[in-house]
Amino acid sequence: MSTFGAVPDDFDYEFNPVRRAPEEEMADLASKNTDSVTKAFQAGLISQKVALKELRQQSEQTGIWSNITDEDIEKADNDVVKLDEGMMNMSFGDEKVQTQDSWDEEKHPRNPDGTFGSGGTMKFVRNRERKTLQLPREEYAHVMSELNTHLTEEQRSKKYVQKAIGDYLYTVENNGFNDYRIIGKIKME
Repeated sequence: MSTFGAVPDDFDYEFNPVRRAPEEEMADLASKNTDSVTKAFQAGLISQKVALKELRQQSEQTGIWSNITDEDIEKADNDVVKLDEGMMNMSFGDEKVQTQDSWDEEKHPRNPDGTFGSGGTMKFVRNRERKTLQLPREEYAHVMSELNTHLTEEQRSKKYVQKAIGDYLYTVENNGFNDYRIIGKIKME
């Protein structure tokens, strides 16, 4: 009840927060939220459009992903890709990602002791003027998530970026948000 006899329909209020979370805590929260959305998308539970909406929604709380526009969301794919439908042909940008579903043992001969022969485990594909490093799907998704979440403004403005993720230093061609081409990977000691 109010002085006027009823509460107006457009009446709203907002409390000022009692405590503001430290920057490190906000970054951790943003990273966890981003990882949750990324994993749901990769598992085929949500579409790219829903993933972008979820990421932008968290910007109100964390300040991250505030640059996702309505136009970005509108352009996003609204189809949900199930794990058993077409994941072996999933592409990121103009790059194909090889998954276990597309593994052909005949193309990867082993030595008598069971180890792989020469050539290593990484496949390079000629793309533009530099080679693109093909990573296993989960590693690729983790690296993309880290780049989307943890690049500084200075790093985002550069064409080539080096970023330590886990035990590796990745060299990446930066073509804009979520458009990265991995061109190098070095194990850190």
